[in-house]
Amino acid sequence: RVAITAGMSYFKEEKEFFTKFDLLCLNETNCCSSKLPNGMRDLEIDGFFEPIVQEPVRKSGKGGGLAIYINKRLCNAHDFENIDLKLDIQDNSGEFQVLKIHNVKNTSKTVVIVNFYRSPSSNAPAVMATLR
Repeated sequence: RVAITAGMSYFKEEKEFFTKFDLLCLNETNCCSSKLPNGMRDLEIDGFFEPIVQEPVRKSGKGGGLAIYINKRLCNAHDFENIDLKLDIQDNSGEFQVLKIHNVKNTSKTVVIVNFYRSPSSNAPAVMATLR
């Protein structure tokens, strides 16, 4: 379950392009960070903080998983926090990742980022209920 690592060479090769973005929100990472050979170092992209990784909710081993990369120019390392929504997602109602960034550089504002994925086979009404 380390699908994100297969694409890491592309992110590293195209670093100049990707560092133009403040955030990279990825889905279908299929990543269990505990199974990475070199730990989180396998997911590092120059210019970004270590990604916030959420392991797949689906236990089938077929996809799922979310990750958010924050560009180092956006904020300081202590200015962001992962928000645990404490959702009990057992009915295939999607995957949700919420991040709060305080003191965004050049604005001093706080922003909330939501990374969301609904698989094609998910229960659409359950997803809508969870979003509400």
